[in-house]
Amino acid sequence: MNITVETQCKFCHKPIFMDVDKAGYESRMVNAEVWLRNLCCNRCSEFYREKQSLVESIGRACELIQLDRENKARTKLRQKLVDLTQRLSKLVCDFKFLETVWDDEFVCQLMEKPAQSYRIVNFYCRALTTLQPK
Repeated sequence: MNITVETQCKFCHKPIFMDVDKAGYESRMVNAEVWLRNLCCNRCSEFYREKQSLVESIGRACELIQLDRENKARTKLRQKLVDLTQRLSKLVCDFKFLETVWDDEFVCQLMEKPAQSYRIVNFYCRALTTLQPK
């Protein structure tokens, strides 16, 4: 027998309703309060999964920049970073209902300091969220 359980998204705090097995939900083996606090809605799940994938891709490209001592692949890596950062900007802006904002300076910073790529990306994403919604 199934019951409907109400919780809220871990990130956006919108209500989530789930059908769960009553016996499993009430079992002492399952700590329902813990896993209910960690659920998120489909919209947030898709956003954070895609964001993580893009951030990891940017990090890998920056690792290649660090390994490219003779600057042979620098142009290709720069173009890859342009594509990845534009996709990341669009993803974050769409999620936050903002006008899409992208600046070439984002890529310049990554090219100059590839070892700090995760810090730069994190700063940029936080800066985007301070903009006014469209």
